[in-house]
Amino acid sequence: GDSVSEDGQRFIIPEKRNMCMQEFADILADKKGNQVAYCQHQNSNFSTEFKCIHEDVKEIGIAELAFACKPDAVNIWIGDERSVSSLHRDPYENMYCVIKGLKRFTLLPPTDGPYLAEQEFPCFKHALKPAVDNKPRRLSPSSSSSPSNTAIRAGERQSMTKQTTTFKWELEAEIDENTKQQLRVKWIPVDPDFPYRIKPSAKCLALASPEKISPIRCEVKAGEVLYLPSLWYHQVSQEGLTMAVNYWYDMHYGLTWSLLQYLEHTGGNVNADQRTCADDSNDDAKSG
Repeated sequence: GDSVSEDGQRFIIPEKRNMCMQEFADILADKKGNQVAYCQHQNSNFSTEFKCIHEDVKEIGIAELAFACKPDAVNIWIGDERSVSSLHRDPYENMYCVIKGLKRFTLLPPTDGPYLAEQEFPCFKHALKPAVDNKPRRLSPSSSSSPSNTAIRAGERQSMTKQTTTFKWELEAEIDENTKQQLRVKWIPVDPDFPYRIKPSAKCLALASPEKISPIRCEVKAGEVLYLPSLWYHQVSQEGLTMAVNYWYDMHYGLTWSLLQYLEHTGGNVNADQRTCADDSNDDAKSG
């Protein structure tokens, strides 16, 4: 999914592609291919693209009473263990319902924000591009005695060129349609589940303090519902083929939001000051 590159210099989003359900299922079933398919589009895709199964998935009445509103969006998620999200947060109250399989959540409270070094990265996207292979290939002579095969055998010392088309993944800069400039996206480089995925020496981790975070891990099985409070950080994976539907309800901006904004803007400065003081102390120790 959306994530910071291993060198810590870019934010990369997956290729988005419209396809029929059969094509999606074929890609998902091909474990040896170079494509990892994940059905998701956070635009209430369940409401707009899966109307044929609306009767099978009901809205959650108790959530509407608790949040005093209808869901802003209803999304469907289908994938397998090859799909893993990076750490992020959403400005929604989230009711996450697993229909098939098992989801694993790593959760961090909003107060861990100052330790995560959220920052802007230049945005790129994956793109599957055709690569034409024009390397000379010797065609194997056939045992047939047809004139065409005889001609090939007579000239088999000459290299025969056969053009084949393969596909490879490339990165393309994501361009803003209005400004025509490359997009920059604010994202989190800290990875609580794979802490060494990004090189520890990467500049983007300089102000991070992952040793101070307090992750909570849980599993959500088929038939279970997880309430994920708004602005809680989460990283998600699944075991085997998994299907889920989630409901996003609008969060209420109030005193809690103001407090978190204060922590976000002052916490980073505190971390920077502490890191500077530590560096100064090391310099003093060396000079002493």
